[in-house]
Amino acid sequence: MNTLRTLSLTLVLLFALAACAQPPPTPASAWPTRLVLAQAEQTDAPALTVHDGRVWAAWIGADAGGVHQDAGWLDAAGAGQPVVLPLPPTHPFAQQLFPARDGNVHLLWLDADANGDTQLYSALLSGTLAVLRGPTPLTENGAWRYAAHADDSGVLWVVSSGGIVSEPSLTVRRVDAQGRPRIEEQPAVAADADWPALRPAADGTLWLYWLSVSENRVWAVALVEGQTRAAHDITEAPALNAGDHLESFRVGQDGTQQYVFWNLTRANNERESWWTHGALTAGTLPLPERLRVEAASTSPFATGFAG
Repeated sequence: MNTLRTLSLTLVLLFALAACAQPPPTPASAWPTRLVLAQAEQTDAPALTVHDGRVWAAWIGADAGGVHQDAGWLDAAGAGQPVVLPLPPTHPFAQQLFPARDGNVHLLWLDADANGDTQLYSALLSGTLAVLRGPTPLTENGAWRYAAHADDSGVLWVVSSGGIVSEPSLTVRRVDAQGRPRIEEQPAVAADADWPALRPAADGTLWLYWLSVSENRVWAVALVEGQTRAAHDITEAPALNAGDHLESFRVGQDGTQQYVFWNLTRANNERESWWTHGALTAGTLPLPERLRVEAASTSPFATGFAG
């Protein structure tokens, strides 16, 4: 009986000590604290740029009154209040942000004009997200896709494809740091061309890439003050069969290599990514190959954090 009483007292003391003990520390997460900038009724990622110590963002919002363009920013102190931009929309999409001067940023997007044709527009936003200039139309003959680059002075160079849908051409436009486009008419810099992409080289040269519609090849040319030098084709593009759809075409670089990427959807809804690369000074690149990770069935596939 004494043994049973002793055992019961021991269990009570153990439970009491366990209740007083400090809980084990929560392991630190490798992920940073999540910061909600805004809620948006869309799946597309927002447009982003880093400028003047801030991360700027723009996205398409919606409410009972319809769709609108929104913008916000965050810095080391936290996020600012999102703003609904007074830019009358129809169905805006393909937003991009670029640094300007004096703490301002350029906003570019595609939208329908009064005739229902898709055009390219710009606006200049202040540090308080006020619209200083815009919406300013940058095209008149339609715009299907575009690429842009801001130089160190805040001047924006914009290349867009437009014209006849079956025979698009590329046009270059200059937008100054105050959001004012060059007035004079700009001739096309490339015919039979679509999917423009820009790569600023380390030496300051701005390289323009595009896809030749009829040849299904990639072309490249140096772009100097809006003028092109001798263009040359650098590689073949992945073949697109009936029902296939090109989702995106991008270029990039690191310290020694230039890269070209394609994302496409096949007719059976299978998604594929293709790429090719070569030296920064290479005049031609190898044929593209499908980007994927293959592991032998006899060995386990291991990936790092967030791989």
